[in-house]
Amino acid sequence: MRGVTESMAGRAAVLQLLPLSTVESAKVTPFRGGYAEVLARPQDADLWFPSYIQTYLERDVRQISQVRDLATFRRFLALLASRSGQLLNRTDLAAPLGVSVPTVAEWVGILETTGQIVLEVDFVVPAGSRRLVLLEAKASQTVYPKAARHMLSLAGSIGRRTTECIVVHAASKSAPGGKALTEGAQAMAIGPMLETLRGNQRS
Repeated sequence: MRGVTESMAGRAAVLQLLPLSTVESAKVTPFRGGYAEVLARPQDADLWFPSYIQTYLERDVRQISQVRDLATFRRFLALLASRSGQLLNRTDLAAPLGVSVPTVAEWVGILETTGQIVLEVDFVVPAGSRRLVLLEAKASQTVYPKAARHMLSLAGSIGRRTTECIVVHAASKSAPGGKALTEGAQAMAIGPMLETLRGNQRS
């Protein structure tokens, strides 16, 4: 909304548009992704991707952060891409780049804010019939709606109709079963969660 001189509160809708999925286009591949420009002109992909990264670094990153060393940030992008789908270990990312762990945490936040990455949840469990159960594990007995934030973001990318989101917490006498945590996510103790998974596998 840069350049807008007045508040648009109540008069503007903000939509997060992700690249196309394999459900939306058969042209989507793991190597080319789902950007509409690339799918429409695959012969220009080798030019489009470097141009996208360059403009992203020089415009988006510099607008929201004081990143001075864009060359190191570019190396960070490549290193993080090589860890896609793995556990996020900020210390392992910081060491080869020669930066601090707080710097890596800040850079990961930039990528998440600008829609470049979605942090993986703790567990992704196949549930049959092309469905997935997303699990976020917490050691405490009490959980709050913000614990489901990353799951709901991932579910939105995959498709809400094919995913189930559960925040797993330590057993509590006051809340032994499951309950709705927020729209689209449940909170469950580990026992009821296992029963739910078994039921999904049988169905």
